[in-house]
Amino acid sequence: MIGEVLASVLPQEIAAAAPITILAALLAGLARGFSGFGAAMIYVPIAAASLGPVVAMPVLLIADLTVAIPMIAHAFKACSWSDVSRVAVGGLVGLPLGNQILTALDPITVRWAVTVLIFISLWLMLSNWQLPARPKPAIAAGVGLVSGLMSGLAQIGGPPVVMYWLSAGLETARMRANLIVYFAILMWFSLALFAIRGLLPSKVLWLAAAAAPGYALGIFLGSASFGMASPATFKRIAIGLVAAATILGMPALDPVLRLGR
Repeated sequence: MIGEVLASVLPQEIAAAAPITILAALLAGLARGFSGFGAAMIYVPIAAASLGPVVAMPVLLIADLTVAIPMIAHAFKACSWSDVSRVAVGGLVGLPLGNQILTALDPITVRWAVTVLIFISLWLMLSNWQLPARPKPAIAAGVGLVSGLMSGLAQIGGPPVVMYWLSAGLETARMRANLIVYFAILMWFSLALFAIRGLLPSKVLWLAAAAAPGYALGIFLGSASFGMASPATFKRIAIGLVAAATILGMPALDPVLRLGR
């Protein structure tokens, strides 16, 4: 039934990939609304198996920067700009480097590299690794650099920053606001890079339009759930999102995730 409706309003090529795009967007929105991050870690591995990362990534960027504006505007008032700016400096340097690598290397190689990086971040989070009480700005910039590289490669730059702010012991609401603003900055910059490089064909715009309603619903439900979670629950869910990204990002799972083909 849903497939028939989509086929009636979308071009045939787009309609075939739309169901998995919409489902992935709903799940990604839940993660983004609740924790402030995690949308790409859920969406990109699932959608890239059917669409390829060069198409899947800008679809999410457009959907997020369209429907997440109210959440981002609220976070702008609640975040710590000193925390965000220190990480964003490195992130904005690493992002174009990662984007260049994305289009220069074999996509499978890129995805395995990102999976390894996320696994390392997960291991550090589970080991309860802690930063010094007052980490130097250079450490924050270095974390941002790694995050930016991973964002440019696959829009999965969350783990290094989440690990950094969790280990710094930030209050949960402040950390969520920081993550929302930091990734909004990176997403705006990422979308500009895709546009400059001519990587926003009509297919991307159609799929973003199909994904946006489900993504908006997920953000609404995730945001509504945030206030019901304790800091310990928030941390467990954050670690769970990183673990999900590690598993879903493995190219070995493509035969399972390639549902849109």
